[in-house]
Amino acid sequence: MELIRNIAAFIKLAFFFPLCWVLGGTFVLVLLKQIGAEYPWPYVGYFVVGIGGTVWFAKS
Repeated sequence: MELIRNIAAFIKLAFFFPLCWVLGGTFVLVLLKQIGAEYPWPYVGYFVVGIGGTVWFAKS
């Protein structure tokens, strides 16, 4: 049973990792560029959403 839980955790992480980075990070990057944010902030937002979303989904 423990093996199934470990495999399920890897499957969940493999699904949510690209979801957070590609969809969430890109959305924030484009949104911040559209509202006129200066240079580092759109990219900082991309990484914060990507990392934060991945960690949040991995812990849930």
